[in-house]
Amino acid sequence: MASSGASLPIIGKVLKHKTPEATKVYARLIVAPVRNAIEEAAAAMGRTGEV
Repeated sequence: MASSGASLPIIGKVLKHKTPEATKVYARLIVAPVRNAIEEAAAAMGRTGEV
């Protein structure tokens, strides 16, 4: 779920975690979508200088 972009509160509810801290271990798995967004933004900025 984390790698597909589900939020931590949703993951916690699905897994029936009692505390948000129990779900935070999954936060590190959500890095890929953030990285992809940054890379796409950087590429778009690089294209603005092209002639």
